[in-house]
Amino acid sequence: AFTALANDHMAVYYNPAGLWQMDGVQLNGGLLLFEQRTSFIRAGGDGRYELDSNGAYVTDDNGDALLSGGYEEVNNQFKMRPIPEFAVSVGLENPDLTFAFGLYAPLAPNMDYPLYGPNRYRMYKERIIQGNFFLGAGWRLPDPVDWIAIGATFQLLFIRMIQGFWATADLETEYGEMNPEHPQWDVQADFTADDMAKPFATFGIQLMPTDFLRIGIAF
Repeated sequence: AFTALANDHMAVYYNPAGLWQMDGVQLNGGLLLFEQRTSFIRAGGDGRYELDSNGAYVTDDNGDALLSGGYEEVNNQFKMRPIPEFAVSVGLENPDLTFAFGLYAPLAPNMDYPLYGPNRYRMYKERIIQGNFFLGAGWRLPDPVDWIAIGATFQLLFIRMIQGFWATADLETEYGEMNPEHPQWDVQADFTADDMAKPFATFGIQLMPTDFLRIGIAF
């Protein structure tokens, strides 16, 4: 719905054709403080070793590893993160044309589970840092086609993603049984994906045939 409305600085991201509605010189900004509270519960649990906070197995008085009867729930440890946005726009009256530039940071998931938690064979860490720097313009066509507005935005995308998980090797014992999960068989895997300063563009149109109907298309 906002693609058709698009009447503030967020139009640069959703539909730049709507920028024409911003008159004069404007400075818009905002800051979202986002905290993602998620938890993970792993199914099963019989025959797994009990681990301490450092990933080492817990032993009894004889030095034998203790088996855990199940897995505890783990919670995302990632704290609150700031997500900023700002834009400066200059709107002209004749022609009905507005230019804008600024920064938009789309909401991205982040999580940080315990390093040696039961979730480690799925994913224990994920960081996504993203920022869109933009320069755009929106123009409402003159009469008699002033019910049409067009716009375009050129953007530079800065993005970095970090993920980490563990892999394990289930080895057979001399008795033909499978070893239960154990830190000594674990292999930690981390990777980082960088795609800095990737250029792309957004094009949009608004159709306003009546006062109560508005159609927006953006690509």
